[in-house]
Amino acid sequence: MEKLYNKSRLFLMLMMITASFGLRAQSNQYLHFDKVDDHVLLENGSQYLANAPGMTIAGWFYDDQLEYGQGLMGFRGTQGFYLIQLGEGKIECRFVNSSNVLFEYVTPANTIIPQVWQHFAWVYDGADIKLYGKGNLKGQMAANGNFTATDSPF
Repeated sequence: MEKLYNKSRLFLMLMMITASFGLRAQSNQYLHFDKVDDHVLLENGSQYLANAPGMTIAGWFYDDQLEYGQGLMGFRGTQGFYLIQLGEGKIECRFVNSSNVLFEYVTPANTIIPQVWQHFAWVYDGADIKLYGKGNLKGQMAANGNFTATDSPF
């Protein structure tokens, strides 16, 4: 009976693994914000990056229109690692380390193009901050310090 139970349990686990690999990604799935009271929040999300030697946040964006002050993604608080939209399609990319030192890169105008899907990745590798758009390096600068915040929402 014991061997039968173990074989059944193994079979069930293999079926679950097989089923999970058989899943397919969905297309045309995204969040749409109407500028009323929309946002997505992961409480204490910074705990997953705190004290890491480097970090990256990345996402796909489709802006209906260019508007100053639109937050794209990131962590904001006493420390920060985030992207925010400025006027003329510029993106302000910030890293504020645990010593409250600000490192910032601002993209040229028309980095964000309205009504076009675009991918951005904001990277800190322990020595530099870098912004990638569609897989291409848009800009970088030297940076240092740690990100230790564990209670900042994403």
